[in-house]
Amino acid sequence: MNYSIFHVETYGHGTAEHNTLADADKVTIEDHDGYSYVYECDDDAEARDIAEWFLTTYEHHDGEWTIQGDGINPRAFWVERY
Repeated sequence: MNYSIFHVETYGHGTAEHNTLADADKVTIEDHDGYSYVYECDDDAEARDIAEWFLTTYEHHDGEWTIQGDGINPRAFWVERY
């Protein structure tokens, strides 16, 4: 599925988050350059699907990148080189 249709905003490097979505309605993914991408989602499983899609859709598809979460917030991820 192309999750780009659920993109709400991108922020970072001096700009703050401006969307009005509740935490239960969004997933946030921070890329390796410090930008955060916000997508609307319905549940934790969809949030994980969006994060995996993000990893394979953008420049992180070279196999040296992984998607990480903190284990506390199931809707917050970041991209990390391994």
